[in-house]
Amino acid sequence: MKRRPLYTLQPLRITGGWQITLNTFHQLPFTAETLEWFDASVLIGGVHRQGQRCFDCAFLPEDDPDGEFVLSLMTDPQDRSDTVPGQDGLLEEFRTRDTVQLIARLEAFMLQTTQQADPASGHEAIAPLQAIRLPGGWEISHHQLPQRAFGADTLHAFNHPLLLAGAGREHGFSLGFEPAPQGLGEFVLRVERFKRNRQRQVYHRTSAGELRTPDPRRALDAIEQFAQGLEWSDALLLPATPEPGP
Repeated sequence: MKRRPLYTLQPLRITGGWQITLNTFHQLPFTAETLEWFDASVLIGGVHRQGQRCFDCAFLPEDDPDGEFVLSLMTDPQDRSDTVPGQDGLLEEFRTRDTVQLIARLEAFMLQTTQQADPASGHEAIAPLQAIRLPGGWEISHHQLPQRAFGADTLHAFNHPLLLAGAGREHGFSLGFEPAPQGLGEFVLRVERFKRNRQRQVYHRTSAGELRTPDPRRALDAIEQFAQGLEWSDALLLPATPEPGP
C-alpha cells in the first residue's frame, strides 16, 4: 500500500471532460525552501479531447529561485492538422510567481473549454464548483458538486442523482445524492473496476464498493484517497453487495 505524500496535491476546480495527464503540483507555498517540490519539467498537464485543448505548466528556469511558473495553453496535438509549419498550437503563455494567480488562470481555461465544448454542461461559473485533488491519469466526466455548506437551505444545489464522476485506467467513481422521506438524505459514492476486452474493444465493469454518508466532505475525501491509491477500501468504502450470512 502506498504511503501518503508529505504534501497533498493542489485542489483544483476541474470541469467536465478534462483529463489530468500528469500532476506533481503540491499544495504548499512557493519559497526558496520549497523550490525542490516545484523542480519538474512539467508540474501538471491536462487535455480536453472534445474541446480540442490542452495545457501544461512548468517552473522555469529549473532550480532557479528567481524563476517563474509558465502555463502553456494550447490546442490538442491531435487537432493540429491545419497548424502552420513552425507553430506548436500555443494559444497563450501565462507567466507568474504567484500560485493563486496560476490556479485562477488554469481553472478559467478549463471552465471556458468545457463551456465551449458542451454548452449544456451547466458550468456557468467557477465559484460554485468544488475543488478536487486528482492525480495524473484521471479524467472528470461530470462535475456539478457545489462548493458550499450542505444543509436544508442549500439542499436544492445538491439534490441530483449525479454530482461528480470520473475514471482512471482501471477504476471509476460516481457520486450522487439520494433524498430521503425523513431527513435531508445522503450522498452515495459508487466505485467500479474496469477490465478491457481487447477482442471486442469494450470494458467489463464490476462494482468495487459503495459509501453512503450525509457528509459531502467525507465522500470527497474518499474519492481523493481512492484516486491517489491510498488506503480507502477498508476504512471508507463498504462492499456494494453484502456477503450472504451463514
